[in-house]
Amino acid sequence: MGKWQDDSWKWDLKWRRNLFSWEEQQEAALKSEIQDTKIERGISDVRDWIHSKEGIYTTKSAYQALTRDHRRVQQRPALSKVWQEYIPSKISVFAWQVLQDKIPTKLNLLKRGIIQDIADCKCILCGLVSEDSNHLFIHCKIAWGLWNSCYRWWGSKQVLDRDCGRVFEQHPFIFNIKEVRRGWECIWFSVIWSIWLARNEKLFRGKEVESGRLLELVQVRSFKWIKGKRRGSLFTVSDWILNPVSCLNPSQFPFSMKTTNKGNKLDYGKILEPFTAIDLSCNKFEAEIPEEVGNLEGLQLLNFSNNILDGQIPLVLEYLANLEALDLSQNKHTRRIPTELMQLKFLKVFNVSHNHLMGPIPKGQQFDTFENNSFDGNLGQCGMPLSRKCDYYNFEVLPPPYSTSEGNEDPGLSGEFGWKLVLMGYGYRFLIGVDKLNLYTY
Repeated sequence: MGKWQDDSWKWDLKWRRNLFSWEEQQEAALKSEIQDTKIERGISDVRDWIHSKEGIYTTKSAYQALTRDHRRVQQRPALSKVWQEYIPSKISVFAWQVLQDKIPTKLNLLKRGIIQDIADCKCILCGLVSEDSNHLFIHCKIAWGLWNSCYRWWGSKQVLDRDCGRVFEQHPFIFNIKEVRRGWECIWFSVIWSIWLARNEKLFRGKEVESGRLLELVQVRSFKWIKGKRRGSLFTVSDWILNPVSCLNPSQFPFSMKTTNKGNKLDYGKILEPFTAIDLSCNKFEAEIPEEVGNLEGLQLLNFSNNILDGQIPLVLEYLANLEALDLSQNKHTRRIPTELMQLKFLKVFNVSHNHLMGPIPKGQQFDTFENNSFDGNLGQCGMPLSRKCDYYNFEVLPPPYSTSEGNEDPGLSGEFGWKLVLMGYGYRFLIGVDKLNLYTY
């Protein structure tokens, strides 16, 4: 480190390896600071911590010294905003590194001596200029095109800043609604992460990622992140790609629907996603509802009213997890209402009036919200919301199932064959009306 010459100390700093260019500047600053330090023979060296009044080192004083007048902290006040609820932790860590230029871009590797020649620092995606964070995530023609595609996807326009950090700071303020803004913030994370993965795919595996494919990856990743935190949301990835703003703010969704079937009018003011329904009302269907109905898991409305259906209400209806409306009125159904129907968490409309049902009405869940007219005309039923109280000792003997007369006017509509034809006409995400096996698609 140095030696004595006569009565004065001469510094001679030596290092175990060659210094990088940025370390040479630090060495010069160090020499400048110690040059005027007086070292005398016979006097013991002491250490005095200048960042505290007592001259004693503490973690708190060291932290304050490091963060005081720290330019990077002043330039990036949004660093704390990288920790978002919707964003996976590893993506937040990556974003934090990007904002501080701590990722291994080619220019950063050049500074650290890992890359020796600046000619090897060309951007792997465009091959035009040297690769740093601002170029890779903003100025590269691939990144630039991706950002513009995302703005068009969200129906917005924006002038991109030349600095990646300022883009992050300005990014959320395009939208005013809180939930929409939070979803839009996810896009920034999804874009930089998708670009980084595409860059690594080409650099290490030689795989090209098309611009259109890159946008799809941004859309799918952001959908998964948001959907993972919004468990009750009903929108699908198709809805997200079609109109993300409406998925996050249903009040702005532009679609509504009115249906008229056999004189019954239904008005759906706002439809968050393509509506899936089957209306088989006002036909002459006989026998029991087939168990195949339980396979229609995407169904949201099911109407079997005004037929001649008998037997117990099928237990398989519990598998229709997305069902919002179920109408089995004006039939010949017998026995109790299955308690399994309490599993239908989204059920808002329920009508089993004018059947031959009996026994207690299920309690709890959605059944506590249905009114009397949902159960009218079933003389054997009891319990809330009906005024009849239940005598639980008299429900063991059930009435015989309804049997049809032999002289059926239209035998082609009864039995297993007719049901299979009807269910074959069911297509996911279509509204279907059936009248004597004539299918109408709206």
